Amino acid sequence: MLKPSLPANETSRIASLKKLNILDTAPEDKYDRLTQFVSQLFGVPIALFSIVDSKRTWYKSRIGIDAKESHRNDSFCAHAILQEESFIVQDTLKDKRFAENPFVLNKPDIRFYAAQPIKSPEGFNIGSLCLIDNKPKEFNLASQRQLKQIAAIIELELAARNGKAYCLESQLLNHDGFNQIATIGQKICRDADIPLAVMYFYVKGLAGLKDSKPDSYTTILKIVVDSLKLSSTGSDVIARYEESGFVGLFSNCSMDSLTSTAQQITNLVNNNLHHRRISNIEVICGLAEDDGKQSLDELIFNAYMAHYFNARN
Repeated sequence: MLKPSLPANETSRIASLKKLNILDTAPEDKYDRLTQFVSQLFGVPIALFSIVDSKRTWYKSRIGIDAKESHRNDSFCAHAILQEESFIVQDTLKDKRFAENPFVLNKPDIRFYAAQPIKSPEGFNIGSLCLIDNKPKEFNLASQRQLKQIAAIIELELAARNGKAYCLESQLLNHDGFNQIATIGQKICRDADIPLAVMYFYVKGLAGLKDSKPDSYTTILKIVVDSLKLSSTGSDVIARYEESGFVGLFSNCSMDSLTSTAQQITNLVNNNLHHRRISNIEVICGLAEDDGKQSLDELIFNAYMAHYFNARN
């Protein structure tokens, strides 16, 4: 087994990692959604967003594995951060670097490993987005490109940890954060021939309560956010696009299924409002399907216009 060497910029790399204040933090939905998505997209049982610390590799997000970290000397990801492009091991038993690795000889029985390095906002490889299978696997250039695109979303999320890409009240992406991440998401779906649609979800009467009834405002906002999260999946991007307008980018989703999802969200919101005896709030949805040619702005505008016509009818 070949132990991973240290990057030439290790001291600066660790300093950049520490600035993120991400080590040993609780799981976060925004990362778990992406690892769940790549696990499904590439058909592998294990997917990780790993971070390589001084002596360990810690898993910020993990699908299909119980361990929270591993020793850096045994870590595949510690090899991956030495690369700038995808790091692929199609069959570990045929690779002298890993044939005697404890994670190959024992659980989780790694036979295939693919990773894209994850960079800090300062440009240092701090970890990787990786795929693991217990059987050998090929990983072509198209797949490598997709993995790199999804890794770019994590890098955007890391860059957004200063809060500029998020709405502090709702803890959802804001307008700019959504545009950054959804643009990449749209490209990923088109490259993989995955159906894509957008929902514009407007909460009529919300903005007027912020000053007059702040407690009601906070309650309604939480109801809406919770309903949106409950009705979305790991591959969806949800944002508070405007003060009273929310946008969702839904992948692998037909118009029929998104119509059902929109109704589900509407029902959840209305039921919770009724339970809390809150009135004079109306939710209105507009949907638009990506035809493969529209820009993200055009897709959102079409969903907005659909909401506008629904509000008039």
